[in-house]
Amino acid sequence: MSISFALDRFNYLLNRVRERLWVKPLCTCVFSVLVIVIAESFDGHEMFQGLPEVTNKSVETLLSILAGGMLAIATFSVGAMVSAYGSASSNATPRSFAAVISDDTSQNALSVFIGSFIFSVVGLFFLQNEVLGPVSRTLVFILSVITYVMVIYTFVRWVDRIARLGRMGTTIQNVEKVCLKAVKRRSLHPHMDGCPPTSRDPETSKAIMVTEIGYLQRIDLAALQKLAVEFDARFQVQSLPGEYLGQGEALCRVWAEKEEWDDAEIAKIQAAFQIDRRRIFDEDPRFGIVVLSEIASRALSPGVNDPGTAIDVMGSLHRLLAAWQEGTDKRKEGDPGFDRVEVPELLIEELMADAFASMARDGAGNIEVSSRLQEVLGSLSTLKDPGFYNAAKSQSEMSFARAKIAMNFEPDIVALEKIRNQHFAQNFE
Repeated sequence: MSISFALDRFNYLLNRVRERLWVKPLCTCVFSVLVIVIAESFDGHEMFQGLPEVTNKSVETLLSILAGGMLAIATFSVGAMVSAYGSASSNATPRSFAAVISDDTSQNALSVFIGSFIFSVVGLFFLQNEVLGPVSRTLVFILSVITYVMVIYTFVRWVDRIARLGRMGTTIQNVEKVCLKAVKRRSLHPHMDGCPPTSRDPETSKAIMVTEIGYLQRIDLAALQKLAVEFDARFQVQSLPGEYLGQGEALCRVWAEKEEWDDAEIAKIQAAFQIDRRRIFDEDPRFGIVVLSEIASRALSPGVNDPGTAIDVMGSLHRLLAAWQEGTDKRKEGDPGFDRVEVPELLIEELMADAFASMARDGAGNIEVSSRLQEVLGSLSTLKDPGFYNAAKSQSEMSFARAKIAMNFEPDIVALEKIRNQHFAQNFE
């Protein structure tokens, strides 16, 4: 496995842990308990004897206010976050929910509030049971003041964030952010650190079939590489993360000397493919692009009629596809980390279709949307990769054909054709 891919996978796994809503509050709670215990152990050290003594009543009052206030604030925070998440799902698309809950500011704020509540409760327990001495009592008082300052700062920062969380613009930004990570990861490693597919006779291979119905979320290429070495075989992946799989479809094909495969060996190979009911953003760049496209389509529906949101989405898609090309330019040739596993790469034609096909259909009768779409496609066509030009040209042709049918005002069609010709005239018949 290449070093860059290994580091990328480590960062990915770290982010997956951080995205668990319970991890940060749990860590903060554990840290709070440790702080109280450590403070209590300082009573016997002479270097701390010079600290001013604080009465039990002062510390108890401070901790009681902190405990009562934090419980109320934490409850309010959860209610506000749930309301914002519901708003994001209903106004944008339910598929955006996973991107919205990845908001670090809200998670950090909630962990601070819950952690402060646990800190105050533990402090009161130690204090009322006369466990804390003069030194530890003073240290707990100082820590309580610091906690107050941290809570006030976090609350002010969080209120500014929660005012925007769940709004359309913030939802689009969150989806773009999580999608950008997947785009960069896949564009730099188009074969997921495996090998490009080679031409092989499928008749000489063993097809590993799907056992579950759902979306392929993740492929454990390290496990496949290990099995390939164990069986002296070579794997060729047939399905990529994000694809919907049903019965009778192949996960991969195996070329090996052995002809008979028992159920246990097949089960080991199937276990490397994680299938579930939903798509996820992590290793599926197309999903983020599809979610953004869904937001634009909903905005263009007659019931909403918000072409401005569709135009904003086009800007996000433009940046994502440009980042794909940027990652392609930065690819480094080298030995693949998994030399026995062949993985096909995503095609730019597929990404372009996911991004713009539905918008071209739903916004065909809107001159503002159609003209911006032609401008974005024209800009993408200027990127270095010839595949970008061909894909952009194809989407431009289909978008213009739809617009000519949907628009009944001739000057709009003329204006749209003029914009298209600025980028593609020399290649249109």
